[in-house]
Amino acid sequence: ARAGSEATMRQLSNSADDRVVRTQSRPPVAWIWAGIVVMAVILGGLTFWVLNLQPSTIGVDLSVDVPDVVGMNYESGAQKLTDMNLVPTRLGEPSATIPEGAITRIDPEAGTRVAKGYPVKVWVSTGRSIVAIPQVTNLTEEAAIAALTDAGFVFGTTTASHSPSIPSGVVMGTDPAGGTQARQGSTVNLLVSDGLVEVPDVGGAAIGDANRTMTALGLIVTASPSDSCTGGAVIGQSLSPGAQPQRSPITLWRPG
Repeated sequence: ARAGSEATMRQLSNSADDRVVRTQSRPPVAWIWAGIVVMAVILGGLTFWVLNLQPSTIGVDLSVDVPDVVGMNYESGAQKLTDMNLVPTRLGEPSATIPEGAITRIDPEAGTRVAKGYPVKVWVSTGRSIVAIPQVTNLTEEAAIAALTDAGFVFGTTTASHSPSIPSGVVMGTDPAGGTQARQGSTVNLLVSDGLVEVPDVGGAAIGDANRTMTALGLIVTASPSDSCTGGAVIGQSLSPGAQPQRSPITLWRPG
């Protein structure tokens, strides 16, 4: 019985020793909480610093705001971009409102935050487009002006001119001529028929030549006397020389 009691005592002693050893191998609870508090303070301070850091100071040495250069001439705008450590690339496009050589738009747009060395596309006005002047012959003056305006041209002046075939008020041609390549916004003038022909004086001319001259003008010619075998020179005409209405009748007198 005594041997059993001694064995029991040894077991209880070993268990106590194990508990003491295990307890001493763990860090004190106070140190654990102290570490937690220190980490919390550090994280709190770091968070406060980040939240209060001005956005403009983040990456200030690595990025820039794209400047507004629209409307400037290309040389000045490109220099401004270069001064901001950006790389301009020139592109052209026609514009009806922005003068030739001025910047129409950029990509990225002004105010965009980009890295230094970033490429910026710069579109430059080439002025108004060059297109063909419309063909407006045989249109009325009003219709011709509308066609020129729709094509981007500016109507200039109207000049009246005689024509043996084109009715009064109808366009005979343009200056510059229709089909000519011209820049939009340039001026185009009209040549419009006044409905008249210039009748010459054919007195003394051979009747055959006089007849052909008047017929080419679109006049309705009658020879008197009417005998076709009668030749000779013209001794008179029913229309006075000068401007006369188109397709007027005219009598050429010859010796009877």
